[in-house]
Amino acid sequence: MNYITICNACSQRLSKLCIDASTMYLCVLQKDQNEEYSRLESICLDTVNTAPNDVQQDLIRSCFLLAVSSFDSTLRSISYIGGALAYAGIVKRSYLPKKLKSKYYTSKKYTCAELHSSMGKTLDRTTFLRPDSINMVGRFIGMSEVNMWTKISQKTNISSDEIKKHLSLIADRRNLIIHYNDILLGQKLPITDRNSFINSLKFLHELKIAFINLLLSEISA
Repeated sequence: MNYITICNACSQRLSKLCIDASTMYLCVLQKDQNEEYSRLESICLDTVNTAPNDVQQDLIRSCFLLAVSSFDSTLRSISYIGGALAYAGIVKRSYLPKKLKSKYYTSKKYTCAELHSSMGKTLDRTTFLRPDSINMVGRFIGMSEVNMWTKISQKTNISSDEIKKHLSLIADRRNLIIHYNDILLGQKLPITDRNSFINSLKFLHELKIAFINLLLSEISA
């Protein structure tokens, strides 16, 4: 089951197929994310031990960036599915961005391509990492920002303030690595605590799974 199947079903407002296809897709996505996390964690814990120190540090940075990219991609996928389900009337439309909501409340029937394009104008311009950008996910899956963070906090057993703080720190380090080669004030920042990076991988993974389960809960509600 793939996103095109979901998008086609939602564009035709075939409720049962929308729900079945989305549920199957999200379950497969969850399995894939679990496998990816295990692979990245293994690289950080095992492979780097046999490499020279500078190579170890670059491998950890690479794993960190891959985890951040996967997080961004997963949340974008969840938002696309949520938006398609909103068009089909399966999740609430009331929190959608204004321009998109006005289109969804008309009687016009959109093709899958048109539906995807209308969402892409918002979603493809967003990097899902900082808390403010992640607020967009809630709007696409049918809930307020406050409600979204409350439910994510419950699913991860981490306070919403702590989640937002950690995400901001991850975004800062990601930007430093990508844009400045991890150099600050003329000095390359060493990775003195590998566990902190591994903890960030785990944190992002748990957050991804929480968002997948959050949408699954909304679909089955």
